[in-house]
Amino acid sequence: MEPAFRRSVSGKLSLADTTEAISIRSENRGRDYTKALPAAVVRKRAEAAVRRMNGDLNNKIHLLGQFTIQFGQFRNETFKWLVSNSLGYAAFIVVSSQNDPASADERWVNKMALKNYLSLFPEGLEAINIKKLEKQGRQAPAKPQSKLVEAATDLMSDTDDNELSAMAEKIEFDLQAVDAEA
Repeated sequence: MEPAFRRSVSGKLSLADTTEAISIRSENRGRDYTKALPAAVVRKRAEAAVRRMNGDLNNKIHLLGQFTIQFGQFRNETFKWLVSNSLGYAAFIVVSSQNDPASADERWVNKMALKNYLSLFPEGLEAINIKKLEKQGRQAPAKPQSKLVEAATDLMSDTDDNELSAMAEKIEFDLQAVDAEA
């Protein structure tokens, strides 16, 4: 019942949207604004979902994971879905709402519940830190690696197995050619 955190081959946490998230975002763009549900209703629905899934109502991960977003481009999706499919957006919401004054507004309450959920995971805290640094105009410290490895990692993250096999064969062939010249 935990979200799936995605990482690149190099181990870098992926904040990018999945294909499913991109599709849902595009569908929701044209929809009319809907009023946020009261927090009590969101909680009751989450409790019902946890029961259906035979989860533990006392487990914050299980319960908060079934809360639904009450605003924005992914409204009505669960927190678990959001974190699994658009971690960057979830972290952006948390960081951008940190200076919001406390309020009884349902959207604010929902954002604070999302913050609590995301903060339950080391990867969630890492994503929040990355977004904080971006907001300050700095980049998150990268793990040391060559530019070639970084470029290859980015390329491979969006590549299927057949394309990866073809690339590996080409690299092997190129390396053999270099060895032959040496």
